[in-house]
Amino acid sequence: MNIGCCHIALALVIALVFVVAMLTNRTLKAEARVTKLEKKNGREQREIKELKLEIEKMKGGKHE
Repeated sequence: MNIGCCHIALALVIALVFVVAMLTNRTLKAEARVTKLEKKNGREQREIKELKLEIEKMKGGKHE
């Protein structure tokens, strides 16, 4: 069996499809991770704000 340019082109197309699939998967996982971290960061920021308000209330109560 001779390997012609059509066989080489077919092998390249298959390899490219495989690489594109891997990169797409990696991108989707990265986006999911970023979304998860943004939610976690938002929760932590709200917690920090609540704690700051609580500290301010406590400080205000001591001086009065």
